[in-house]
Amino acid sequence: MVEIGFCLSVGSGITIDQRHEFAEEVERLGYESFWLPHFLARDVHGFDTLDSFCALAAKTQRILFGTGVFQLPLSRPVDLARRIVTIDHISKGRFILGAGVGWIPSEFEMMGVSYKERAGRADEMLECLKKLWTEDGEVSYQGKYFQLKDYYFEPKPVKKPHPPILWGGGYWKAEKQWHPDVKQPSGFIDPVIRRIARFCDGWLPDLDSVGEAELVEGMERIKAASKEFGRTITDDKWDITLNSYGSININNDSKKALEEAQRFYASRIRKGYYQVQGAPPFDLLKERGTFGPPEAVAELVSTWLSWKKKVPALRRVFIMFASLNPIEQLRRFHVQVAPLLKR
Repeated sequence: MVEIGFCLSVGSGITIDQRHEFAEEVERLGYESFWLPHFLARDVHGFDTLDSFCALAAKTQRILFGTGVFQLPLSRPVDLARRIVTIDHISKGRFILGAGVGWIPSEFEMMGVSYKERAGRADEMLECLKKLWTEDGEVSYQGKYFQLKDYYFEPKPVKKPHPPILWGGGYWKAEKQWHPDVKQPSGFIDPVIRRIARFCDGWLPDLDSVGEAELVEGMERIKAASKEFGRTITDDKWDITLNSYGSININNDSKKALEEAQRFYASRIRKGYYQVQGAPPFDLLKERGTFGPPEAVAELVSTWLSWKKKVPALRRVFIMFASLNPIEQLRRFHVQVAPLLKR
């Protein structure tokens, strides 16, 4: 069965108390996971992702916590390894590291990190994290960006051999041409596929970019690439997690659903955030999602869940509501949408 999780946004002004209440409600209602995006230096409202998970891990018992996605190049390996192992122990192994390279040049500039070198830094971060979490005794590493010398890292993670690592991206959709820095046709991005095949435990593509056909082909490409690195990836030990960002609002009045979704979108537009992409039009959210009655939402989500038949490695879908009142949307989903899902 494909599990369902939920995500909250950056930039919307949702308070810390509301975020905690939302996560606790996700657990109370029986859903699998709670996800947060990651940012450091954007001019939008938000809180530290990993610190938030530490607090929530102490207040919950069952739900998984995942980053969607954590920008690895903006961190350093020892510090990040320590922060993640702390969450891992507090949560008793409930953390998932969804990771990516990042996409806002100004954020890298403010953190003193080269935007052009983010892919190389990400690869070295993955190597360092896995060494720190799994190797006994003193750990050493010599790379272009990071160096470790006889470093002793304890304790090791509760989750063995380490918290699952899922990588975001891997497929580019030409309809994203509003992004000023990338002009390319639709297709798979080979370096990203190879990174996933080499280092990761799963793939975290977004529903803005992929459909069933891309998932099938992407899984084939990842399996083929893994052989280059001496790995054999099988569906039963792989994790595909789909994410839907801000593309659902549940309301029997479609006009009100659309208006609420537009208010949500407007709350996130800031210089240096959505604007860095050339301000993607709100129509894109409408095209890839559903704002309206529960029956329409259930049909869309059921479509995503049905991809499990052709993509056995599909483990979960997590949803971010297009709403400044996500708790109300979560309860509507549970009462009005969940009973209609075809699973």
